[in-house]
Amino acid sequence: MPEAGYTFNRAALSPSAGWLAAYGYNFESDAARLWVWEVPPSAGDAVPAPVLRHSLTVLGRVNGAVAFHPDESQVAVSSSDGARNVAEVFRLTDGTALAQLNHSAFPADLAYSPDGTVLAVASTDARIALWNASTYASEGVLEAYNPGETLGGLAMVRFSPDGSELVYAGNYPVLQVWDLATQTEARTKTLPDDGNLPLDLAFSADGEVLLVAAGSEFLGTGSLYAVEYEGVGLTLLTLDLFTTQIEVTEEGYLFAFPAERWLVYGVAP
Repeated sequence: MPEAGYTFNRAALSPSAGWLAAYGYNFESDAARLWVWEVPPSAGDAVPAPVLRHSLTVLGRVNGAVAFHPDESQVAVSSSDGARNVAEVFRLTDGTALAQLNHSAFPADLAYSPDGTVLAVASTDARIALWNASTYASEGVLEAYNPGETLGGLAMVRFSPDGSELVYAGNYPVLQVWDLATQTEARTKTLPDDGNLPLDLAFSADGEVLLVAAGSEFLGTGSLYAVEYEGVGLTLLTLDLFTTQIEVTEEGYLFAFPAERWLVYGVAP
């Protein structure tokens, strides 16, 4: 850890793999930080150590997510201190704070559009705020599916690879796909109602399959689903563990993060 007393909560790697960012919280001091490392290119078989560039104070206490802008000009983190729910944006080169974007509830997840023009923030009240990633002006709010009794701490968003659609998942086994041009729901995809709720989403390398890590911390169960993005097919891939984060590389390898370690699960669909 770069500073004593902190624990890592969420981390993200930039698109070029040249930057690494992680959110950490110190329970004793009730402080939160966002660390940003520059990752030097590998030289042969040698793997150089990342170089810490920024240690930034963020609102903290409860963290949501960390995301890099596609051109790696900025990094965003969502968090809450119980009174305010914000997405904070920092310039990557010098750590300058660029914006604090307020939300109506805990901002559990955020993502940049592939062209870098929009920052989407999903809150636990089933609202998806769309922000201009240059001016930080509001570009609309999507009212996602909210059955009421399932309102809770889960909310996540992912842009489709071409940036025309947005996928939302919350405290319910249903994925909503939104058309961003019209800001209307395009279709839904229903997952098995087996007690496991969506915990993370990742597109396959070719963009044709949406991988969904689902689980129940209460039951201690976990599943991985492969959902045809344009079609209706759904395949259960055996994961057999509770995992909160998945990533897919350009080569198609699937990485799962069940508990303080990454596991490689071969080539994803």
